[in-house]
Amino acid sequence: MDREQKETNSLHKSVEQFVLRRRRALLVCFAGVLAAAVAVCIAAGISDAGKEKGLAAIDSAEYALTAHSEGISAEDEAVRLSKAEEAVAPYLLKKGIVGIRANMLAADIAVRKNDFSKALECYARAAGISRASYTYALCMYNAGVCCEELGRSSDAVTYYDAASSAKDFYLAARAVFSSGRVSESAGDYKKASEYYQKAVDLYADDEWADVSRSRLISLKASGKID
Repeated sequence: MDREQKETNSLHKSVEQFVLRRRRALLVCFAGVLAAAVAVCIAAGISDAGKEKGLAAIDSAEYALTAHSEGISAEDEAVRLSKAEEAVAPYLLKKGIVGIRANMLAADIAVRKNDFSKALECYARAAGISRASYTYALCMYNAGVCCEELGRSSDAVTYYDAASSAKDFYLAARAVFSSGRVSESAGDYKKASEYYQKAVDLYADDEWADVSRSRLISLKASGKID
């Protein structure tokens, strides 16, 4: 029994470390998604002068924030963040791709400032602009991450569920796993196991299905589920 418990504890610890590493990586990578939105705008043939002006301003703010940023001091980074935040502020209530990009950049800035309340507000606003946009699920997922940071577990699950339900979301398996992980942390082991099993059943070849299998094994070994 001692050996089994040690193996279970080791497995639990390795899963936690795996999740933590990937979660941090996810928060960092969202800045790159903003640039991808430009391609969508070009493909749509944007001709409206207001949209072009808005996108140009957001591009400029993002470039000023990220260009030659390696090795800059904390003070210089803080200045860049403040300037970028001020630059995108006039576009946060805009509709269409301008509003989406402005809010996603503002959310990224807020995350870098550890202001998860502001980041949540911006991600939710960006998602609400267009459910049809490919950015919808991405923003809903990130809103879930922000809710976790704010200790709002129930809301986090709601956002993760919305993200995983979106059509063709490439992080769907991860979103389902996250719903399970948050439920497990809240002590709802039955619900957690249902999410983990869903990840296994729907995304068998995904790495997050593998992690979900590990969690199911751990929960059963500890007697928390049958």
